[in-house]
Amino acid sequence: MTIGNPNLTDSWEQGLTKPGQAHFADPSIGANCGDCLYFVPRPYVQIKRFCCSKAKAMSGKWLKPIPASAMACKYFMRRT
Repeated sequence: MTIGNPNLTDSWEQGLTKPGQAHFADPSIGANCGDCLYFVPRPYVQIKRFCCSKAKAMSGKWLKPIPASAMACKYFMRRT
């Protein structure tokens, strides 16, 4: 017996998640990536593209830029 969904490609969370996020999107948070402390402009590029610095810290490299309207993930920390 498995716990959860063994096939993550069919999960509804993955459908809400954008490439470059640190974790699956979580609608229960009720916020967007644009409100997150980890949503920062990628340094050293001419056109400012916003990326997740938490995903960068976990992977060791900058991942794809994500839209500010993307649903927040479990690492969300509201900007103060």
